[in-house]
Amino acid sequence: MHPLEHGRGQRRGAAGFTLIELVVVLAVIAVVLAIAVPSLGRRPSRLELIAAAREMAAGLRATRSIAVATNRPQIFAVDTEQALYRPAGVAAPRALPRGTTLLLQTAAEEIAGRTTGAIRFLPDGSSTGGGVTLMRDGRTVQILVDWLTGSVSLHDRTQTAAAARRR
Repeated sequence: MHPLEHGRGQRRGAAGFTLIELVVVLAVIAVVLAIAVPSLGRRPSRLELIAAAREMAAGLRATRSIAVATNRPQIFAVDTEQALYRPAGVAAPRALPRGTTLLLQTAAEEIAGRTTGAIRFLPDGSSTGGGVTLMRDGRTVQILVDWLTGSVSLHDRTQTAAAARRR
């Protein structure tokens, strides 16, 4: 009997992986990561627009709160051309995501220039009213400010329009 046929020295197939198999697996993982990692850092356009609208709505609410707390009118300023806004109490304007179109609806007396204007909040919590519309990649989100109560509401018009088309 041959010594490799029986006992400890018996060898029928190697357990484990060859170097070539490991290299192939690592190459596949590298390709998958190269495709997946860049997209992890970016938010989808819709989510980015909603997040920007929520931030802006929070700035409007903060401006209202400052007006009530200080017992002085406060301004939420908007520059539609530069896609910038500045809540009361904030030194530097905040920018919207690149590619976002910004529209302002406000009282005539709050329009400061061709592309600038404001929504004013009064000490009793009321406001001049109006709204801000954010548009990007066919999506529309509107932030409305009630003139009587100064309350701020957010509306995803993209979902409303899509639901109407399905009917």
